[in-house]
Amino acid sequence: MEKVSKYISNWKYYYNLKDLPGMEKEFNKLKKQLSTVVALESTISEAKQIENLHNLIKNKGINYRLSEEEKKLIEILK
Repeated sequence: MEKVSKYISNWKYYYNLKDLPGMEKEFNKLKKQLSTVVALESTISEAKQIENLHNLIKNKGINYRLSEEEKKLIEILK
């Protein structure tokens, strides 16, 4: 993530200078890192969904039977 932040900062720097070649250079570096960022975002989303499911089961007195509405809500809250 540090690299992504650095590339974003560098791109903004070149943008302020109106330096398209510099912007292109930083954008290409950023594109290479995006797959990692997307994978991380997916992992965080899944972890939040698990957290919501865990808390719901726990708060229902360790009841694993979930209504369709509760399942939909967990999906929305990820």
